Amino acid sequence: MQQPEPPDAVLAVSDVLAVGVVHAAREAGLRVPEDLAVVGFDGIPFTSSLNPPLTTVEQPMYQLGARSVQLLLQRIRRPASPVVREVLPWTRVERASS
Repeated sequence: MQQPEPPDAVLAVSDVLAVGVVHAAREAGLRVPEDLAVVGFDGIPFTSSLNPPLTTVEQPMYQLGARSVQLLLQRIRRPASPVVREVLPWTRVERASS
């Protein structure tokens, strides 16, 4: 944010990091979303009550964990089994930070 041409938007890899970006923006004298749009990734529930509420990409955390364990156990039982790649559904939750 100290660059001659600072970004006008940040997509953080997690909601927690996005909250840090919002705080850093405020410390730099920037307004969110007027000067800097911020979007997180996870869908952590408390981010809806922030000021401003955080726009996020919500992912099914429980399903991610459960499916990961299933695939890990399958790999342990059958090490030669093919690699499985899956994409679980996600949702963009637009709030006031963008």
